[in-house]
Amino acid sequence: MKKFAICVTETLTRTVVVEVDDDATYDDAEEKVYQAYNNCDIVLNADNSAVDFECEDDTENYMKLFEEDFDDLPVDIK
Repeated sequence: MKKFAICVTETLTRTVVVEVDDDATYDDAEEKVYQAYNNCDIVLNADNSAVDFECEDDTENYMKLFEEDFDDLPVDIK
């Protein structure tokens, strides 16, 4: 049987509204979001985010990477 390596990419996006002091800049607001994200106060998941899904042919890269072992790679989907 023929094998293909397909790269699956899932992108989650969510817009949050940030409140900052009157003299703050956009950069200040962005920094506040970075800190909240790093502290896990903002967690993106399929329940609260827009989800983008795409597939890309990664066969050539995998064949170069694994060379003759490509045919021996385990199959995830049959």
